[in-house]
Amino acid sequence: MRIEEIVYKDYLIFTKQSELPEYVIKIMNEDLQLLSSHDATDKVKVRNKQLPLGVALVYNIVAEAGFSYDELKKFLPLTKKNLAKLLSALYKKNNDGIKNIWIQWMLQFIGFQYGTKYAVSYQASDFVVPDDVILEKNKLVNKLNSGEIDAVEFDEKIKELAKELIKRYEREGRSISDLIHSGGAKNEISNIQRMLLARGLSINSKGEINKVVTTSLAEGHKPDEYVAGASEAITSQYHKSRSTAKPGYLVRSLNELLSQIHISEKEDCGSKKCLELVITNELIAESILNRYDCNGKLITSPPRIGTKIKIRSPLYCKAEDGICRKCLGEIFFKKGYKPGDPLLIVSTSIADALTASALKSAHTGTKLNLQKVDFRKEI
Repeated sequence: MRIEEIVYKDYLIFTKQSELPEYVIKIMNEDLQLLSSHDATDKVKVRNKQLPLGVALVYNIVAEAGFSYDELKKFLPLTKKNLAKLLSALYKKNNDGIKNIWIQWMLQFIGFQYGTKYAVSYQASDFVVPDDVILEKNKLVNKLNSGEIDAVEFDEKIKELAKELIKRYEREGRSISDLIHSGGAKNEISNIQRMLLARGLSINSKGEINKVVTTSLAEGHKPDEYVAGASEAITSQYHKSRSTAKPGYLVRSLNELLSQIHISEKEDCGSKKCLELVITNELIAESILNRYDCNGKLITSPPRIGTKIKIRSPLYCKAEDGICRKCLGEIFFKKGYKPGDPLLIVSTSIADALTASALKSAHTGTKLNLQKVDFRKEI
């Protein structure tokens, strides 16, 4: 079946086209042909590059947006986070909005085809723990049972053992560590610990130690250990359900507030006040791109980590009809916004960050005290 026959109609409606663009038909038929005629371990030649099949499929698509292979390599392995960064870079590089939509769709479609053809995550051999590591784990269990170490110390030492196991997997090239790291899972050490060594501490609904589970998912839990883990999971889910309502209410309030704030007709309100930021990581450094510094100069490259910078901010804008261009920065104008438009997109961006923060609280169940999320700090 050719790609023209299986593409979804809603994409045609969304892009207001009566038929698929020629480049979409060409690229998708090439990629589907590669999928049907090669195995996941094969290397294939695409656009004069000999690449692993998965990389070749992606490169064939993004090359249409002007991406070289060297540019694509920065986003490999193509994890969820790296895919988001790739799409962001794609939109910055290519000003053709319709083509961007189609390239994003092709990546999604090929990802689905690739994932369903090779539906493999782990192999049984990935769960075989080396004998010397099992011996070390059993020594810790004996020390716990004899009272030589307490529950918290046992949990810490199991984590240290998990770190050593991850290093060994990296040296041996075993896939389970790679999958956990590249899959974007949080607390990678805890994942290895729970799957292959011992679950460790579990807590009850009051945040107290419920039981120390000395078995792993790979070897299986005893009935009482399973119940202890279930109690912890229920506590985490309850905490998450309580937290998710708060960002929703905050965002609704922001929407009501920001619906009355527009981009000012003024280029520069003349404000002398600036917001001072300490660049502690790359995320902060990249977030101030296309903003203006205190001298009115556009920031086009990220500042060095550890430096301080003062930027114009909407917090100090003096424009009476909204936020001026100098205080707002160029990011909105690059997206096609113009004077008079409301700033609701700001609350949407904040909503994403806050909701993600609330959902993270489900992963804090292994802590002795569940931490409340301070959404003001998250902003």
